[in-house]
Amino acid sequence: MRRSLRLTVAALTVGAAMLPLTAMASTTPLGVSHAKVLARIDARLDMRINCPAPASGDSVTLETVDAFVEQAAGSGISSGNGGVVAGAPGQLLWQCTSANVIFPLDVLADVSGRPFHKGAAIVSASLDIYYASGAEFSATYGPAVVNLAG
Repeated sequence: MRRSLRLTVAALTVGAAMLPLTAMASTTPLGVSHAKVLARIDARLDMRINCPAPASGDSVTLETVDAFVEQAAGSGISSGNGGVVAGAPGQLLWQCTSANVIFPLDVLADVSGRPFHKGAAIVSASLDIYYASGAEFSATYGPAVVNLAG
């Protein structure tokens, strides 16, 4: 009984200590929610973007997101980068609403290197948002270990 109580208290303590990290992780401005390899030349990253909604009367004029992926591949390294830019008056890629938005971003493997494969990879990313008022919002992610699914 006593051992069982200690294990329960220990589990609850660890769980309580992790609560702030979990809550904080869901509101970070940039992250990767899922990643997978497509045809060994494309790492598709589901970017989790959380950018501030424009103030009343303001609007987003430019959105950019870029990512770089590196992965050990045999005795070498596979790597690649990808990014997108969109600006008004054209179609923006996502809406800045101060809530998480998932945006798929393709990172193509460097053709002079090795292909991507399932497993751990290092991802670095950046996000830049520009508003009509002149305000700017930037965020970075990583370098962080991300598992590329098949």
